[in-house]
Amino acid sequence: MSSDSPANRYARQIQFAPIGSKGHQGITDSRVAILGAGALGTVAAEILARAGVGKLVVIDRDVVEWTNLQRQALYIEQDAIDGRSKADATCDRLKAINSNIELHPVVADVSSGNMNEILKDIDLVIDAADNFLIRFLLNDWSLKTETPWVHGGCVGAVGQVRLFTGTGRPCFRCLVPEPPPASAVDTCDTCLLYTSPSPRDRG
Repeated sequence: MSSDSPANRYARQIQFAPIGSKGHQGITDSRVAILGAGALGTVAAEILARAGVGKLVVIDRDVVEWTNLQRQALYIEQDAIDGRSKADATCDRLKAINSNIELHPVVADVSSGNMNEILKDIDLVIDAADNFLIRFLLNDWSLKTETPWVHGGCVGAVGQVRLFTGTGRPCFRCLVPEPPPASAVDTCDTCLLYTSPSPRDRG
């Protein structure tokens, strides 16, 4: 067996019983879109690329900044110096990781006007956008097209994940009927680092 053959590259994945040959074939045939190439999105993108997903679309409107380098693992200092788009930088790194998969960077604001085109022929969407309005748009698109999506979110030391099948209830709107006010939602800029109270503070 050639050292660079697919059978050798994905041997451990294929040997893992819950995936096996059939599951691996499903991965290689899949077309996945990732909304948001921040900390959560880049981790998901790298795992999918290493697993050999057939087509990966990375969607993000932002550029790499210095504050991203501490936690968004695919980026390097030169990306921040150059102000590279996150979508382009991510796909370049993923190409170096796995040159056999199809990669498509999309630098755009996702809206109701372009979502159908951006997500055309996609089998699964990973939500890493950190944006409630996009999540509602994605939820409605998912129900219309019966396409599954995975909601993910993390801030500080707290995270959450949920799969929505796109085939009915519960959907995202079942759990979050209306967008919360901005003041009620923590972000990377507003969350506070939790520290254990000192003995003096415990009373």
